[in-house]
This record gives sequence, structure tokens and C-alpha cells, in this order.
Amino acid sequence: MEYHYTNNDRLMQLNDLKGRLTLLIAHLQLNHNDAKIISIYEHALFDVDELICNGFNQNQLSNVSDSIPDLFNRHKDWIPPLEVGSDGKLSEPQWFLALENYLQPVLKSARKLKELGAR
Repeated sequence: MEYHYTNNDRLMQLNDLKGRLTLLIAHLQLNHNDAKIISIYEHALFDVDELICNGFNQNQLSNVSDSIPDLFNRHKDWIPPLEVGSDGKLSEPQWFLALENYLQPVLKSARKLKELGAR
């Protein structure tokens, strides 16, 4: 039996996304300081706040979800950034791993807003 998200479920999802976006923005401000990228996420945070305060429909939830980009052009053949470590082996750099700890939860929360429910 399929479960369709209620308004209360959606409010919890929006609040979860709001918290995760806030953490991502803070991380970006401290570690990457790219004003253009930060402004995109700040705009999304503003939109999330608007939906929390003023109500929403599924189209608005999907639009907010679509407005939250991945910072990397991940495609079928995408490879994350790699660096040669002190041991001579290739590995993902610390800055990338730290960023992913903030970015992936945001992307996952945003995707959930496009789903109609859970199975």
C-alpha cells in the first residue's frame, strides 16, 4: 500500500531541508567562499522559508527541489576529484569529502520533495 505525504510530513521535510541548507551555506561560507554558488543556496533557503510560512502545493515543492543544484556535473562517467596522497595513492581530497557531508543530505532532502509518497 502506498503512503501519500501529508501536509505535516511536507512541513517536516521542508524544515529538514531548511536545516541542511543552513549547514551547507555555513560550510560554503567558511571553506569555499564562492558568492555566486552561496547565493543560489541562500535563494533556495529563502524559498523554503516562504513555503513553510505561506503554504505550498506539489508544484511549488517540485520547483524548490529543482532550484537546488549539485555542485558537480555528475554523469555516468563522472569521477570525483582525486589527489595523490602522501602514500602515493589517489584518493578523494579532504575538502571534497567534507563538502559531500553537507551537500549530499541537502540533495537527498530536496529530491524527497518531488516524491508523492513512500512505498
